[in-house]
Amino acid sequence: MLTTQDRVVTPALQRRMIAEADRFAPAHRFRIGSLESSHSPFASKPRELALLIRTLAA
Repeated sequence: MLTTQDRVVTPALQRRMIAEADRFAPAHRFRIGSLESSHSPFASKPRELALLIRTLAA
């Protein structure tokens, strides 16, 4: 999941880490969603985070 307003781990760095992990384990690629939130969506947007997790897990 990308947190688009993150200033700790920028969205560009998040994308890079996801791409590297996908290359390392191509059989287990990430399903990606994004939230317009800071580094801690579990604190700032818990409902939106829960919905996104549910959606990605389906």
